[in-house]
Amino acid sequence: MNTLLLIAGVLTAITALIHSIAGELTTIRLLTKTDLPQVPKTELRAGWYMVTVHLLVSAIMLFVLAADTDQNFLIGKFLALQFWGYGLVFLLLAFIKKIKAFQVPQWVLLFIIAGLIFWGSVR
Repeated sequence: MNTLLLIAGVLTAITALIHSIAGELTTIRLLTKTDLPQVPKTELRAGWYMVTVHLLVSAIMLFVLAADTDQNFLIGKFLALQFWGYGLVFLLLAFIKKIKAFQVPQWVLLFIIAGLIFWGSVR
């Protein structure tokens, strides 16, 4: 059992759950109350839940990789790169929009997950 990948999987599964529930309550419902036409509202909600699905599928893959003694480390490194990219997006947008990085602290969790996956995927 690869403990680092297991922890990354658990954190990713929790992130998917939080993204789905808290995101709906704090972000998506606010967007649906705007004057935007229905099609963009639907597209925003679909995009939001596509990320949720991706997080859930990534968590499942991390559990598989953690349990498999003959792991495919390339997949792990690919997942690490994705999570690193997600965190970077938050930091770059904070910089571009001139807000404090910890007003959008998601990057911290995303970088932690990326690090756990990367180090768990090194032979």
